[in-house]
Amino acid sequence: ERNEGPTPTFNVCLERARGELVHLLHGDDYVLPGFYATLATAAERHPDVDFFAVRAFVVDEHDGLETVSTRVPSLEHGGRDVRPFYYDNPFRTPAVVIRRARYERVGGFDPRLVHVADWEMWVRAIHTGGGLAINEPLCAYRVFAGNHTSHMVRSAEGLRDHLRMAAAWDAAGLSDFSYARFRRWIATTAR
Repeated sequence: ERNEGPTPTFNVCLERARGELVHLLHGDDYVLPGFYATLATAAERHPDVDFFAVRAFVVDEHDGLETVSTRVPSLEHGGRDVRPFYYDNPFRTPAVVIRRARYERVGGFDPRLVHVADWEMWVRAIHTGGGLAINEPLCAYRVFAGNHTSHMVRSAEGLRDHLRMAAAWDAAGLSDFSYARFRRWIATTAR
């Protein structure tokens, strides 16, 4: 009935999802041919994994190629080690698919977060249900000055959101996570 913001909206999408695999695709991003077939095959071959991701082309508002998202070798054969993702997020939203059953077991996005709600969710999903990264770019993540992500990056609110996420990880007792190291990274980023 009213705009609750991105994170509550994403949680409503999760509640309404009926398929086995859930893919949240933002209006300015898109998938390439073979995306859904590749991820469906991966999910079928890895029934014990909840999180699946491909690489993403990062494009501008005119579809000009800026870069390709980072390769994630630590998950190319599956795994649950989230330590590589504490201080850097190599995934892009259109590249990620998660089993609906995972959301049913442990919940959706943390409503206290906005800019990093997906990153926090992905770390929880990999930690509790395993992840698989496919080394193939099959989607496009759009960046431009007017989108929500760019606004959050330019504002201090984005940094505060990062600190809220780090506090949640610290409270959860994730192994080898250092809240102090994360705060130093945020301070460097802010400068």
